[in-house]
Amino acid sequence: MTPVGQSSLCELFAETIKAAGRTHDVAIPWSIMTGASNHVDTVSFFRNHDYFGLPESDVIFFAQAMLPAFGFRARLLLAGKNRLARAPDDHGG
Repeated sequence: MTPVGQSSLCELFAETIKAAGRTHDVAIPWSIMTGASNHVDTVSFFRNHDYFGLPESDVIFFAQAMLPAFGFRARLLLAGKNRLARAPDDHGG
């Protein structure tokens, strides 16, 4: 929720995009980068909130890629026996 109301940041951003679109009489697409661990939940959240009043076709979701995770001294981290830990590549690759 935002500090000034009961709106989520997603709703606040959607309202800003809608207002700018009305001001300039254009459709403004919104690209939302997610991670492997939250992609499905994020898409569901938007779907459950009717894309906060934006056309579904104007809200584009994409998951960032994953890379092997490194610890101190550039050692690969393990997520389990014989399985590398992975982390988001950040900033959309």
